[in-house]
Amino acid sequence: VMAVFGLEQQDKIYGAVQAVSIDLQRPARSAIVAEALFDEREARRIEQMMGDGQDATFHLHAVVRDDGGATVAVTEAVYVVRPLRPAKADVRLGRAGM
Repeated sequence: VMAVFGLEQQDKIYGAVQAVSIDLQRPARSAIVAEALFDEREARRIEQMMGDGQDATFHLHAVVRDDGGATVAVTEAVYVVRPLRPAKADVRLGRAGM
């Protein structure tokens, strides 16, 4: 998401992981590297939704490899990003007797 909006926008958005699954395929016995590719069309869709003030949900697939290039894990995650919105006032705070 930072690649879509840039670091200068990070204080204007909220992002969270909704779900993640990890398929561990073999033990890693060296340093590991994760590779995730993000589609340009998906980036534009998210940018449009956020520009319209909507939440955007997207999936991200990543492959984790060891130093030898062997796949040690595959992940699938669902993320949601949304524009930061001002907090709504809690009307209960203004009631007498609370």
